[in-house]
Amino acid sequence: MGTPPTISTLDRAAFTNRAISYETDVLFEGVSMDVKTILLAITPVFVLACLFFGTQNGFYNTDNYHGNGSAH
Repeated sequence: MGTPPTISTLDRAAFTNRAISYETDVLFEGVSMDVKTILLAITPVFVLACLFFGTQNGFYNTDNYHGNGSAH
């Protein structure tokens, strides 16, 4: 009797990735979305938010702020 066959770590990882991929394919039928797509979708929102808040003069430009402009 020999030793029983074992599944290597790489085989397990490949099987797990295929299982997860299959599950997400079933959950999101017809929707192909990956990290790149999500990042491309939220980039314009982030840029517009940065431009909006960067142009607003708020608390630091009033007489209520008693700091010297540094973070520490």
